[in-house]
Amino acid sequence: MAETDKEEGSALSREDLEAAFAGPAPHSNRFFVTLGASGVRIAFTEQNPGIGPQFRVATIMSYQDAIQLTELLQRLLKPVQDQIAEAEKAAKGNG
Repeated sequence: MAETDKEEGSALSREDLEAAFAGPAPHSNRFFVTLGASGVRIAFTEQNPGIGPQFRVATIMSYQDAIQLTELLQRLLKPVQDQIAEAEKAAKGNG
């Protein structure tokens, strides 16, 4: 299920979903956040041994949009974070 910064319970339009999935989604394992006068710039790169960093994509968003992204990611990743914490706790108990 796709999630967005729209208010909870509001439906995503077909156009929203088509736009969200219209372009490529390159792999990224590093990111860089820069705060500037006009907002937040987030650059994504991929780094593999022997190759060095490869630029993938960057975006600039307003501070308000960045805050909404932060809140969305925290909400979506909370169950995953809890699961990781439980696994780490169990591993410590077994070690």
